[in-house]
Amino acid sequence: MSAPSVSYSITVRLEVPAGGSAVSQLTATMEALGGSVTALDVIHSDAGRLGIDVTLSASSTAHADEIAEKLRGIEGVTLGRVADRTFLMHLGGKIEMQSKHPIRNHDDLPMVYTPGVARVCMAIAENPENARRLTIKRNSAPNGRIRIGGRAVLSTRHGGSPSAS
Repeated sequence: MSAPSVSYSITVRLEVPAGGSAVSQLTATMEALGGSVTALDVIHSDAGRLGIDVTLSASSTAHADEIAEKLRGIEGVTLGRVADRTFLMHLGGKIEMQSKHPIRNHDDLPMVYTPGVARVCMAIAENPENARRLTIKRNSAPNGRIRIGGRAVLSTRHGGSPSAS
């Protein structure tokens, strides 16, 4: 089995009996199964039960599923939700678009949007060379690669694999 990786990390919500050794026994069990415990957060506690979120790294998706299943079988432990941290990071996408120019007043809006956009489109139609200067096309290299920091980093052509250059 390969070493645990943050790429296969999960956070499990558990409820365990309150007591001096419940948490240490639980984390020891996870590590005995080949997981690597990286965080433990107490969610709630009372006289009889302790709610905790345990974050751990596994070596694969199947390994993470196996650990969660073993936790489900421990007497006195209630397994709540199991969250795959990689998938949580991808919820709603990872890239955000935001305006490069803040709209601070009523004068800015027509310059950044309509009719300003229409004027820029007309200028590009009259002189297609303006497209690279006035649009996001300047962030793409002529060979179809996305540019970040002056460096082509991802191919946008179909059939090619992403690569750095």
